Amino acid sequence: MAVHCLELLTAAYHGQSQWPRAEIEGLVQALVDAAWRRGSVSDRKFAVDCLPLLPEPVRERYIDRAFAGGSGWIRTTALRDCATLPALTPGIRRSIRRLLITMLSERSLATESHAVDVDLRRLHGDDDLVRVRRIISWSPKAVAVICVLHALVAMAAPGAYWWRLRDQLLWWYAVPLFFFWWFQSTQPLSYGVGKSRTRLFFERVVNRTVGVEMDVLETDVLLGSLVMIAGLQAALQVALGFYEITEGHTTWGLLEITLYAPLSVCALLWGPSLLYAVRQGRSSRELSAIRLVLVVPDTMRLPDHPARALSRQTWARFAWDSLWGLLKMAVFTSPVWGTFALLYYAGGHTGHILALVLLGLLTGYFPLVVVIGLVREFRAHRRVQRAVLRGSRGGAAFVEAMFSLRDTGEAAEYVRRIRGIPGMDAEKLDRQAVRASIAYLQNRPGAKPSDPAPAGFAVTAPRRPAAWRADDALLDELGRLDEHLRAR
Repeated sequence: MAVHCLELLTAAYHGQSQWPRAEIEGLVQALVDAAWRRGSVSDRKFAVDCLPLLPEPVRERYIDRAFAGGSGWIRTTALRDCATLPALTPGIRRSIRRLLITMLSERSLATESHAVDVDLRRLHGDDDLVRVRRIISWSPKAVAVICVLHALVAMAAPGAYWWRLRDQLLWWYAVPLFFFWWFQSTQPLSYGVGKSRTRLFFERVVNRTVGVEMDVLETDVLLGSLVMIAGLQAALQVALGFYEITEGHTTWGLLEITLYAPLSVCALLWGPSLLYAVRQGRSSRELSAIRLVLVVPDTMRLPDHPARALSRQTWARFAWDSLWGLLKMAVFTSPVWGTFALLYYAGGHTGHILALVLLGLLTGYFPLVVVIGLVREFRAHRRVQRAVLRGSRGGAAFVEAMFSLRDTGEAAEYVRRIRGIPGMDAEKLDRQAVRASIAYLQNRPGAKPSDPAPAGFAVTAPRRPAAWRADDALLDELGRLDEHLRAR
């Protein structure tokens, strides 16, 4: 009864500037709060649908919570329900911008661009956010173009051959894009949730090979570090440019000072500066073509930009720490490279073989980790494909195929693909089986592994039932499938 009353109130106050009477306002907030804190993914989605019944500060809080959660279903619902509000507050606009950057980091902004644009246009005809979305989606391509231009300019150096272009592309294409990719999911720039399988794969590789947790650094810390790296690098390149001029290579020296050094700064800072400007509320008019070219210095003029807090002491300490880190690395790795040198130059034929084996082990560790990860991803992809072929028959086969997969990530991908099959409707796929799976997997208070399971579960039970029952991503995809079948 309470749910039906809330649905009627939501329809009544749709797009209205006034709120329910004080006598029921507290009760409405209590019900919405209970649904959000103690309910399932479906209950949270219903809580988001009740946004028109909540005061502005409470609306902002629930919209921010919805965008910050790992459920794409709830985030999409929250964005769509923003159109039911009489006006968008500055706080809600900031949350929407953070959501767009989060979707960029998940690689879902491009694939869902049409649906996102439709939802953004429904926000009282606000085309500014649509143009901002397009600028955000275009930013990775712009960073790639800057990296290629930077590598091509390097070909003007004296004695440059094809291998220089190769090395420039490998270094100046991979490094800036890696930092830009990393920067996208830092907080508070974005919500940092719902990462793609590709990103999770690279995070595991970086953690296992370098020992760095990519989620540790905040937005301002990483942006400030990138500013100092780019600044020291540009200073070194300008100094080398003047040295080239004194050596008689005037053309290359001038190019290095006037073009190569600025492009190296842009390669590292252009993408992060653009996203930072978007997060700070720059409109699409303020991000015009000319302003985009100069977005790095333009963004540094913002009052809260971390570069404004960098003092001479900070620059000096960063330069010293960088030099000291290189020296420590050289000292710590000297036993390895010293052993290699002794074996190679003083060990004779046997020493040559041992030195090459040692070099192969050292240089092959990172590629080996990458290859092992890729093999695992390929095998997971094949398992999901086979499960889709079995589960698309419908009935109990859908549940059996889902629970036959190894983890919830594979199961969520399986449900997503099932939902995308043309002609998959309630006649072919039993909606009750989907709802039974949702009921079983929901992590409600008092849920036990001994609770009744959906048909087909007993055939291939998950290896870790507790982990499956608490996974929001799988519940999110099952909820979307249930909504899809209901619409059909």
